Amino acid sequence: MAAAVAAVGALPVPVAGSSLERDARLEQIDAREKAAAEGPWCTDGWEIWQGAAYEPGLSARWIGETCTGVGDLAQDEANAAFTAHARTDVPWLVAQVRELAAEKVGLRARVAELEAERGELNAMVRSSNAAAVKARARVAELEAAVAAVPGCDACGRPYVAGCPDCGACEAGCYGGHDEPCIHPNALWGTS
Repeated sequence: MAAAVAAVGALPVPVAGSSLERDARLEQIDAREKAAAEGPWCTDGWEIWQGAAYEPGLSARWIGETCTGVGDLAQDEANAAFTAHARTDVPWLVAQVRELAAEKVGLRARVAELEAERGELNAMVRSSNAAAVKARARVAELEAAVAAVPGCDACGRPYVAGCPDCGACEAGCYGGHDEPCIHPNALWGTS
């Protein structure tokens, strides 16, 4: 077992890093997993065998053992179970990491899309607010212009299109025509 560990090299301590570091580490893990004997693996205590369950006398392939020889049989068995399950756990975990990494890339892209859309909407709101301010200023301008127009001599109100007396006032005539003034406060001829 020591020779196998020496051949593979010391295992690095996991640390968070860039996606490039993660991908490189996953490739190393994948390579070690593919180089190992096919799984699943099982244990009969502290020995690790190839197969789903150890059956004495059959052509089970011995993988290794975790017996430390220091008298802690329960620890040796736990180490063997961990090692045996690693044969199927590691590929599953690598697949999960890759799936989550891909999902993360997709979510980052979606966040970027939403941030761009938010920027566009904020620009539209700013533009709409600016347009509304301009429109309110123009309405105030027009109201002031209407208020500055002299009123009809017949009724005192601003000129109203369609009022015969207002029309007459515009022509220099001061009311009293056949048709009544349509202003409600006209002094004569209201209908």
